[in-house]
Amino acid sequence: MADKHMIVAIYVNHNQADEAFSRLQVEGSSMDQLSFVGRDYWKDMVGSRYTGGRFLYRGSLGPFWEHLWSSLKGWGVFCLLENGPVLIAGPLVRTIVAAQEGGNDYGDASGFEAALSGIGIPHDSLVQYEKAIMNDQILVFLHGTLGEINHAQAILNETRAINHTIHHDSAD
Repeated sequence: MADKHMIVAIYVNHNQADEAFSRLQVEGSSMDQLSFVGRDYWKDMVGSRYTGGRFLYRGSLGPFWEHLWSSLKGWGVFCLLENGPVLIAGPLVRTIVAAQEGGNDYGDASGFEAALSGIGIPHDSLVQYEKAIMNDQILVFLHGTLGEINHAQAILNETRAINHTIHHDSAD
């Protein structure tokens, strides 16, 4: 398939990830294929609710996540890793839900590990991404054609990502 490529960037904090979101949006990247993954401190999560077509989150990074959830397709708060919830905005939510509901072929892997493995993330990168989340960093995923991924890479090269990696489906 033409959209079996992805780029994953790691950002130190939500301000840098928000800058990447704005740049990708302004430069015309597909918001339908953009996802963000991060954590918020459990002690700061005082609640969340869904009212009037809007999900309100009351963690310390509430405004950041609410902005993403209102802009991207899909949102969720999951208990996938120890030490607090994992927050996700974008279509990666569907992949994680499918991995949780349908079981997985990845043994004792968490729903997060199974979902990322299922979309072609190699084990070494999976370990790196889990460590990033556990260190309160933000992951940005963008799926697309090779041309779209190369365009996104040029944009992300100008942001303050710790690093970014392009993953290709081995079937291509």
